[in-house]
Amino acid sequence: MTKSFLDPHHPRLLCECCELPTRIVPSLPPAIADYKSTSTSCPLCEWENAPVDKHGQTIADSNEQATERNGGHTLAESQSNFRRFLSMYDPAQLEPWMPEPPTAEELRWKEELVRLYKRILDPYAVDGRESLKQILALERVLADAEQARVSDEEVPIETSDDEETAEPTAPQYWRKGDAGIRHFTNTGGEGEVWPPIRKQGDEPGAAPTQKQINDHN
Repeated sequence: MTKSFLDPHHPRLLCECCELPTRIVPSLPPAIADYKSTSTSCPLCEWENAPVDKHGQTIADSNEQATERNGGHTLAESQSNFRRFLSMYDPAQLEPWMPEPPTAEELRWKEELVRLYKRILDPYAVDGRESLKQILALERVLADAEQARVSDEEVPIETSDDEETAEPTAPQYWRKGDAGIRHFTNTGGEGEVWPPIRKQGDEPGAAPTQKQINDHN
């Protein structure tokens, strides 16, 4: 793995797919790069990289392992998609966990990040520190936007045997939100109108009738 040192205390690793310095290397005191703890996921193109050793060198694996690690997508396919869509995924063929493609605003932020990443890779650039500040800010904005975009996905909770013996309640759901996975449930008076699955932050609604539960399922 080629290393990209922005300065001695802020190393980054290049992503195998987009080949940009997107992977921040954590630091241990006193300012020691902890390469083995570097995230394998690229926040820009979403490729899942191979892990690295304590020196920042890629732990070699096969093309088949890389494809399996990335949900059946090959590196060549993902790189082709990134050149066209700024993502390893084709927006016309959404993954099951993607409720909608990236917004135009997200794509503009990605374009600016690509420009800045290339800037800090330029050995003749004199504004590397300022570019790094802009990168860190844009990375946070993009991460928040992507999290908000996928936060509408609801996944039914699997109840345990102990929970099944308790008094029946309205269906419960997990929702992805800004603070991670949150637990939601509709509760209230029997026989009242059951509202649709509510957005994050809404107050609990009325419980459904048994017929409404059956119709929903």
